[in-house]
Parts: sequence; structure tokens; C-alpha cells
Amino acid sequence: LPQDIGDLQRLHTLDASHNQLKSFPEVSDVLRRLYLLKLNHNQLTAIHDSFSCLTSVNELYLESNRLSHLPASIVRLTKVHTLNIHENDFPKGDQSAQLFINAKTSEDEEKNHWKLGTTTNDEYVDTP
Repeated sequence: LPQDIGDLQRLHTLDASHNQLKSFPEVSDVLRRLYLLKLNHNQLTAIHDSFSCLTSVNELYLESNRLSHLPASIVRLTKVHTLNIHENDFPKGDQSAQLFINAKTSEDEEKNHWKLGTTTNDEYVDTP
């Protein structure tokens, strides 16, 4: 992906899944209209703290990458109601995703959907 992807002020959805991405450029609040971000089925090993600028995102798909943790700043994504991070490399007992859910405030809890298992063999939280 080009480094200047963060300059796309009118971008609403971005599907960069299945592209063998090893990294994703830092983002800025210019992408404040982005509400759907799909980065699933890549080779991402980390998510930048700058993701906290994506305050309009309500669906975030990060499954099937090589992530080992989520940045603490992800709790600033208060509009997210769908988070899919299963099939990654989170160490057993990692609490970064749980911290996000605990910090999440939503008036419409039944809209939330979390898929958090760390590998295909682990149990995951899958709520409607």
C-alpha cells in the first residue's frame, strides 16, 4: 500500500485483505470518515498506535495475520462494534483484546461482535 494512503480524506471503506501485506502505513485523522477496515489474511505482525486516529471505524477485520498484541491505544476506537482478530499469534493469556472489550462503551450491546481466538485451535468469544 502507498504511504500516502492516509491522504484519502473521503475514503469510507478499505479492503486490503489477501494481499500478503507485512505492514500497514501509519494513519492520521485525515481518514476520519473510514468506517470499514479489512486487513484480514495478510502477514501483519503489528498494528501502529496511529490506528487510534480511526475514530469512525465500526468494523475492524484483522484475522489471519501474525499479530502478537494490540496496541493499548485501540481502546480509543469507541465506535467499533465488530472486531475480528482470530487466527493470529497472540501468546496464550494475552489480554490486549480483552482490555479493548472492557473499555468499550456502547449503548447497543447486542450489535457488538467479537471474534477473539488467537489460533484455529483456541476457543474464541463470538457474540451476536
